Amino acid sequence: MHSEQQGNHGYLDTHPNEEHKEAVKKAIEEAINGGSPQLPDKDEKSQIKEEKLKKQQQEEERENKKKEAEEAKKKAAEAAEAKKKEAAEAKKAEEEAKKKAAADAAKKKKEEEAKKKKAEADAKKKAEEDAKKQAEEEEAASKKKAEEEEAEAKRLAEEAEAKRVAEEEEAARKAKEEEQAKAEAEAKAQAEAKAAAEAEAKAQEEKAKQESQAEAKAAFLARIEEENPRKGLFGLFCCQPAPSKDVSGDMPATPQ
Repeated sequence: MHSEQQGNHGYLDTHPNEEHKEAVKKAIEEAINGGSPQLPDKDEKSQIKEEKLKKQQQEEERENKKKEAEEAKKKAAEAAEAKKKEAAEAKKAEEEAKKKAAADAAKKKKEEEAKKKKAEADAKKKAEEDAKKQAEEEEAASKKKAEEEEAEAKRLAEEAEAKRVAEEEEAARKAKEEEQAKAEAEAKAQAEAKAAAEAEAKAQEEKAKQESQAEAKAAFLARIEEENPRKGLFGLFCCQPAPSKDVSGDMPATPQ
């Protein structure tokens, strides 16, 4: 019954599922007893299947192990090859690194030498520029100093010339003033001398006039005395009429 139901599933007693096994036994008993047996649902599990599956798994395991061994062998060979290749590449890389290091060192040395030469050239150029700049500054300072000294000398010369001109003008002015004062003094002295001479001449003239008048008066009085010996002068003019002849012209002027 079990074989018909499941189809080549092996003995019931060795079935791996206890529930399935009990259900089949119960159905068999019911059939023996004339009942209507109820067979259990199909169960994929069975001894044969499990053994087959186990055998298949063992076979697969063997195949897997074989494959794993082959794969391991292959991997080991590949690893060895890779290691060999890696060693070769490492050696090549090392050689290339050495070459590169040598090239870099040579390049660096060359760059350092070029940098050193450039630094020396720059330093030399800077020193030349500094020297040129210093020479230009010194020349400019010297030129400026010379210009300042020339300007100062010119200023002093102009001041000296202005002072000389001022002194000459002052001397000329003083000389002119002195000359003018001298001329004025001489003119004044001449005027005073002239005035003194004129005063002296006038005094002499006045003295001579007075003397002349005195002599004329004396002569007039003498003439009158001679003409009128008994009468005095006052008696002539006071007691007698005035003479017909004007004798006033013969009288000297009385000094004031």
